[in-house]
Amino acid sequence: MMPNWPALKQFYQSVHKMTESGRITAASVVREGGVAAAVSRMCFGNKIGFRFEDSILNPEFLFAPCSGSIVAELADGTLDALFQGFY
Repeated sequence: MMPNWPALKQFYQSVHKMTESGRITAASVVREGGVAAAVSRMCFGNKIGFRFEDSILNPEFLFAPCSGSIVAELADGTLDALFQGFY
């Protein structure tokens, strides 16, 4: 399945703007090892830790190779703005 390139480009532009404005405070790309590995790398770096929501504790999701995906640490109140126009 091919990505929706225009939507992906719009999403990355939104992520870039939100990073510049401080609404995204840290980010990492999802590579081999999936979301679990990306979150682990971020947690080891900041020594703060992380707790997954129960709804995403599915190994098929956590360890899936999600090329092009981003794990982001968001400033308070940012989540709704990030996905505005995508759903």
